[in-house]
Amino acid sequence: MVTEAGFGADLGAEKFFDIKCQLHHLQPSACVIVATIRALKMHGGIEKEHLSEENIEALEKGFSNLQAHIENSKKF
Repeated sequence: MVTEAGFGADLGAEKFFDIKCQLHHLQPSACVIVATIRALKMHGGIEKEHLSEENIEALEKGFSNLQAHIENSKKF
């Protein structure tokens, strides 16, 4: 079974793991996290109107957010 848990681990994935899986006795065997360059730059502090511009510093800063999602997913 494949399911889409929604945008943001706190809104989708955690509800899926904590509610749906427990209620239906499911044991997920994989988790896929989709992270775009735009999203990483946004989490790195770039305003929406500047997301199309190259900004390696913001991209690198955004990886800390991705790392947090990875660590949270590993807990499940």
